[in-house]
Amino acid sequence: MRIEPSLFNDHLRLDYLAQFQQFFAASNPHYSFRRFNFDLDHTIPLYRNSGSYGAKATNGPDDCAAALGATKCPAIQRNREGSVEVRLFITESIASAGSVVPFYFQPTLGGTYIDGSTWLASYHDYRFRAPNAIVLREAFEHSIWGPVGFTFSADEGKVALARNDIGFNNLAHSFQVGITVRAGGLPLVTLGVAWAGPEGPHTIAIVSSTLLGGSARPSLY
Repeated sequence: MRIEPSLFNDHLRLDYLAQFQQFFAASNPHYSFRRFNFDLDHTIPLYRNSGSYGAKATNGPDDCAAALGATKCPAIQRNREGSVEVRLFITESIASAGSVVPFYFQPTLGGTYIDGSTWLASYHDYRFRAPNAIVLREAFEHSIWGPVGFTFSADEGKVALARNDIGFNNLAHSFQVGITVRAGGLPLVTLGVAWAGPEGPHTIAIVSSTLLGGSARPSLY
C-alpha cells in the first residue's frame, strides 16, 4: 500500500509505503520467510514553484512526461529548486522455526545499494548485512545554476539478526556532500564524497534509478 498526499498547501509531500512480501522456496521450505517493509519519506519543498520529486508511477523507461497523457517532456527549468528530506526505512524478516533468510535476500547497508541508491555511503559496498535493517536519512538539496545543484545528506542505520534489536541505538553514521545534475525529465546524477566511520572517505557517483521510469518492474533485491 502506497499513499502520496500533499499537505499544508503543498509545503509537505509524503510518500509512504507499507509492503508485505512472502518468499516461498518450493524445492526447500527451509528458505521460506516473510518480510515487512516500511518506507516513510517526507519532502519539504523550499519554493512554491518547485517541481515534482521522484519518478512517476505512470512513466515507463522511455517516458519523462510530467502528467498522464502528456506527449512532451518538461523543459529544463531555470527556477530555483530546493528541498529538505527526512526518510525512515525499516525492513523486518520473519522466518518460521527451522527456516532461515538466505544471505542473498538479506538487506545490506554501506556504499551503493543493489538497486542503485546509497545507504551509509562512507562504508564499503554491502558492508552490513542481516535479515533486518533500519535507516534514517536527512538530506538537503538546492540548485546553484541551471541544472547544477548542491546536496548534503546524513545517514544513520544498522542491521540486526533479530527483529527485537531494530531500534535507534548504536547506529552507524555517514555524511555525504556533492554536486547534482538535473535536466528536465532526465535522471538525477550525483557526484559526491562521503565520510565518517572507520573506513575513510569514499567518492560516490550515482545515476538515479528513475532512468528505468516509475512504473512497476521486478526489483533487483
